[in-house]
Amino acid sequence: MLLDFNAALADPRIGGANGILRLGNAARSPADYLLATILPERDVMSYIARGGRMIVRNTMAGAVGMDSKDPEGGAMELSSFMEEIAKIGISTRLQEQVIIELQERAKQILISGGGTGDLAVRTVLNFVNKLLLQPHYDRREWLRSEALFYGEIDWKFNGVALKVDYQIPTANKFATRTGNDAYGGSASKFWDDWKAARKILGSAFRGAITSRDTIDEIIHNPVNRIIPTSDDGTTVQFVKYEGSADGLRPQSLDARERGVLIAYDKEGEVWDLDNPGKTKKTRISGPHGVLGFFGADGRMHDFIPDEGATVDPDNDRALGYSHIGPTVENGGQTGIWTRVYTPEDMPQHLAGNARGRFLPVIEAPENIVLASTALGA
Repeated sequence: MLLDFNAALADPRIGGANGILRLGNAARSPADYLLATILPERDVMSYIARGGRMIVRNTMAGAVGMDSKDPEGGAMELSSFMEEIAKIGISTRLQEQVIIELQERAKQILISGGGTGDLAVRTVLNFVNKLLLQPHYDRREWLRSEALFYGEIDWKFNGVALKVDYQIPTANKFATRTGNDAYGGSASKFWDDWKAARKILGSAFRGAITSRDTIDEIIHNPVNRIIPTSDDGTTVQFVKYEGSADGLRPQSLDARERGVLIAYDKEGEVWDLDNPGKTKKTRISGPHGVLGFFGADGRMHDFIPDEGATVDPDNDRALGYSHIGPTVENGGQTGIWTRVYTPEDMPQHLAGNARGRFLPVIEAPENIVLASTALGA
């Protein structure tokens, strides 16, 4: 056999099934998942998410049980829902074309006098990280974006519905600006919304997170009279100027007329239901045109058993947490349960499953303000 995945799984660098489980249990969303800084991930030994004033509605369809098979594919999908924590799972395998390419590479290694063990180990590790764990990271961030930028989760898949209302105050959800009032319009209300958000959040105000095209619409509209004082492509610091765009432009001395906009445009892949066997890109970082003002939460968080200290002194943006719960498959332990194996009838292939329980928890909904605009005004 050119590639022996069974031998790779037993290799000390992986450590068999226990090694795969350790990878999943230690898995945390990487640093480039921005919303995890607002709702930091916590291991909580409970199937029930506690916190805030959120309302969780369990609307599981009757025929979908706890032991149903994971949906197959290269994208995360909801498989079941239990006691207020969403259970998400994936079943996937290396596609035949990938196996063929790996076998060709293995042939070249053997011809040159080398062994294929390292290639098999790297393939297994990449399989776990990219096809099992990353889909969980992406789905977690998507759920966080739904909670933060909409104030609710309303997700339906495979006969299961997950509905969560995070009870963001109505006054904190501004009407969408359209027509001339849009942030790119001739009578832009950008500064009206910006100052209103500052007024609501007070000392907790930290600027806004939105898409890059929304930022460009704002800063390039001369009606808004904005001077970017720095722009690294992700973080834009800006100030309003006085006077006209074609004359002197002294900076405003009003502290309310300056701030920071953070661009966030992360994508994931899901199955394209209109093109069987194909995937398509989807945003997991919040909708275009929405400014999320996520104020610092200065309150002391509730004590959670087995957690130790629950306040991160380096993270003044935290408005709650991302609840990573236990799974039955993982023996009641938290983390992502993972399994990688070679099918008995196809030993040259590699297949795997990953399951976990997860739900964003917002403990300070009053510190979220949502403003929005139609784009292309």
